[in-house]
Amino acid sequence: MSTDQALLPVAVYGTLRQGQSNHHMLHGKTPLEQGWLEGFQLFDFGSHPAAVRGKSRLYVEIYSVSADELRRLDALEDYNPNRPARSLYLRETISSPSGAPCWIYLYNRPLHHRPIIASGRWQGPTTLR
Repeated sequence: MSTDQALLPVAVYGTLRQGQSNHHMLHGKTPLEQGWLEGFQLFDFGSHPAAVRGKSRLYVEIYSVSADELRRLDALEDYNPNRPARSLYLRETISSPSGAPCWIYLYNRPLHHRPIIASGRWQGPTTLR
């Protein structure tokens, strides 16, 4: 989906959440909603998490973003809509906890035995420790 199309809210689960290192990229916004998504797994990469489709659940915050903010988020997540196979993350449309459509960034590389965050909720770089 390109940024030229209608904007959707974005589900975030890691460094973009409130109190985390990249939340400033959302200009201190408060979430439209927050809650759990079924059908995802969360993995620990040390300084950040990565989510993929799976058999568990994932805690997210949903934010409304402008086109400029979305482009900055795409850059942060190394997502290029013109070259998705080379992107580190893919931006996909899913249903938010309330059922409304939103985007989420899902990891697009092998996980190389990264530890699973069993709770589905990333708390920062020490989630598993």
